Amino acid sequence: MKDTALTRQRTDVQARENTSVEAEVSKLAAISIAAFGAVIGLWSLACLASAMIQAGGPLQLAASWFKAVSGV
Repeated sequence: MKDTALTRQRTDVQARENTSVEAEVSKLAAISIAAFGAVIGLWSLACLASAMIQAGGPLQLAASWFKAVSGV
């Protein structure tokens, strides 16, 4: 009977360790996805700022964009 109790205890410990590892992997995946999204967002803001500087301001940028899209 003592062997059975030890086996059950080891199984419980292994199950808890697996759950903990899976939780940590999930956290790492979520952090990686969020960080990648933040990098993309910052890059898009940098591109938009650069475009506004090149065009001469936000109104000129909007006018140039409209001309490019409409083909005028």
